[in-house]
Amino acid sequence: MSLNNKFLDNISDDQAIFTNSLIYRKMKNLNNGYDIYALVRLDDRFVWSKTNNYHINMVSTSEYFNDLRCVNENGKYLTIYRLYEGMATNLMIYNSENILVWNNLNIPMDINNIHTTSLLDIPSHIDLTKEDECLNDEPFEMNFEPLCGWPNLLKREPPDELSIKDDEFYKSILDDEPLNRNDNFNYPDTDDEKSVCFDKNLNIEIPEVEYRSDPYDNEWYSKDEFLDYYGGLTEWNNQDPELVLRRYQYYKFSETFKHVSDRRFEFLFKKYEKTFV
Repeated sequence: MSLNNKFLDNISDDQAIFTNSLIYRKMKNLNNGYDIYALVRLDDRFVWSKTNNYHINMVSTSEYFNDLRCVNENGKYLTIYRLYEGMATNLMIYNSENILVWNNLNIPMDINNIHTTSLLDIPSHIDLTKEDECLNDEPFEMNFEPLCGWPNLLKREPPDELSIKDDEFYKSILDDEPLNRNDNFNYPDTDDEKSVCFDKNLNIEIPEVEYRSDPYDNEWYSKDEFLDYYGGLTEWNNQDPELVLRRYQYYKFSETFKHVSDRRFEFLFKKYEKTFV
């Protein structure tokens, strides 16, 4: 979003904007403009959160980030120091809810012995649920693949272009005249079922017993072996291949997105779960 605000346009990206209760900053976006981020608490940590709801006017003040240092007090509040020639001359207590007031230090303080960080080191955050109107409980509008999985492919009708209505096509297939072949193979008469012979010595073994992986030693056992060893079928039922696959995919998902907030994780997981048939 590019903002048509002369006051904001005159503020550089390396400046923090102070209002009565919040601190803001500008960050460039992909549209050759900039977005506004507010410094807020989220899940017991401070982040620069993208926002469209801000109150910045000519009364707001700005400070260069190089002149500001902060101490994070266990995620509950920030102690922000304003520097002059390397010495702290003012401090502010900030929790994104209080009224912002700079308190003067009677004696400039050397903060080199204090573990401080720059406000620019605070991570940024974007709430994806507010970025697009299509992010709701309904599937995403996609021209190519539905988020919640394909319908039953066995019930799909063939495309219209595959419908062949040319009688000559079928006549050529059902023609009684033999095909002209250029090899010496003795083709059987396919009209006679008895003429089709199979190799009697060819044995194809199709296992009739299902095996499932034991959850503890990862070896494969039959249902009877599970019953004999465990005295029940709880482990056998839990090792159903579909359940094993789901658990593995859920685990991968949770490991991939474990760093996001609880609200975003729940939102993404609901979308992900719908992709299972």
